[in-house]
Amino acid sequence: MSDYTHSVSVILIDNMNRFERGEITKQQLLTLVDSLEQISINEQQHKFFGAYRELVDKVENAVKGFEDATVG
Repeated sequence: MSDYTHSVSVILIDNMNRFERGEITKQQLLTLVDSLEQISINEQQHKFFGAYRELVDKVENAVKGFEDATVG
C-alpha cells in the first residue's frame, strides 16, 4: 500500500467514525471525499471513492434506523 493510499484510508476511516457520531454532516464527509478524489491518481482509487460514497449512504441509513428505533 502506498503512503498516499494509507493516508487516505486513515482519513476516511476517521471521518466515517466522526460522521457516525454526528460530529460532521454527510455533506462535509462527501466534500472531503470529493477533494481526495480530485487528487487521486488511478482508476482503482476512483472506484474506491465510488464504493466509499455507497458506504456513506448505508451508514446514514443504519444510523437513521437506530435513531428511529430509540426514539419510537
